Amino acid sequence: METKITSPRFYISYNRIWGILASVFIILNWLDKTNISVQYLGDFSLGLFAVTLAGYSILSRRLRFQVPVAIVIIVSLIGIMIIIYSFGEVFNQIKGIKNVLGLIIIALYFVGAAYVLSNKEIITILATLWVCLAVSNLTLWIVNGFEYPFSGIFSHKNTLGSVVAFGMFFILSSRAISRSKWWWNLWIVINLMILLVSGSRNSWLVIVISIIAYYFWPIFSAKRWLFSLVFIMILIGSIGLVFFYVELSELHQFTQLQAYVLKYTGQNLFTGRQVFWPILVSAIQRQPWGYGPGASLEHFYDTTFSSHNLYLQVMLQAGIVSLVVLGVTLWSIWLSLYNKRKDTIVRLAGSFLLGALVHEAFEVSLTQNNLTVGIIIWSIIAIGVGRASLTR
Repeated sequence: METKITSPRFYISYNRIWGILASVFIILNWLDKTNISVQYLGDFSLGLFAVTLAGYSILSRRLRFQVPVAIVIIVSLIGIMIIIYSFGEVFNQIKGIKNVLGLIIIALYFVGAAYVLSNKEIITILATLWVCLAVSNLTLWIVNGFEYPFSGIFSHKNTLGSVVAFGMFFILSSRAISRSKWWWNLWIVINLMILLVSGSRNSWLVIVISIIAYYFWPIFSAKRWLFSLVFIMILIGSIGLVFFYVELSELHQFTQLQAYVLKYTGQNLFTGRQVFWPILVSAIQRQPWGYGPGASLEHFYDTTFSSHNLYLQVMLQAGIVSLVVLGVTLWSIWLSLYNKRKDTIVRLAGSFLLGALVHEAFEVSLTQNNLTVGIIIWSIIAIGVGRASLTR
């Protein structure tokens, strides 16, 4: 039975409180990536909210009496990554400490979010937040004269694209549990339009992969071995995109392909990744155990950009072993969804997890750099695991 705070003139459920708190936390994280750029506000709010969520879960009766094996395994694997990250040559000690603390906060957030955020009322509140975001961005787009590519309230189009793409999980989940399908259908269309005008091709790819995964979910989830195989293939394929991307840039047909993409998207096919990814691969080959948690692209190439690839970043910092641990962690998350695979929200969470694997082949969000997007992905993962492991 749901706990409620009541008085003669006041009524509110704890789920509604958590939904409002989660919305405020996400907004504070968004501010870090807007033109306002309130430095460290997002990091501070993430740490505070993660500790609050985890603390509530640990003190609640649910966690005291029931700790699902899936959550224990996933948190343990993240713990192993934290230990591995704590060793190695450190280029930037402050940055290295921050990255290790970031992993600890992610582990705390995952535990708390799995127990708290998987409630349907909270999911609907978060979906409403994305509706408000859509209204803001749609208004800005009209006021700015239908700008393309469009970054909305954010400072970069890719941030807008990623936030909108992964935010579709909450809108689609709310549609699944709501009687007012038309209302959520409207916002699905509006968000897809915003996603399109953002010009963020990586985010387009997330939606395409997620839709395909959702459509074929009943087929590949029919057998556990096939369910597992699909995940492994997409993970390996996402890691392999590095080499495909680099090889593609060296083909003589590249000039024609580049002209075609520029004509129909208004953007270059390559954005410099084909230049610095081979440099990072060479650095990893020289020291496959990693260079420490503070290592980044700028130590090997004259730029302020990140590696724009989670898998390369993990290997650069903590070695090939850490990439294996990350892969096993994500695979464990995937397998934990199997028992409740027929639940629509679990199905959506799994589909967006596959989309996230491809997304991280071109960005670094899950562990560092852009946790504004990463924490949305972790929220989706936690909701999926929570519903699969904690609900009957």
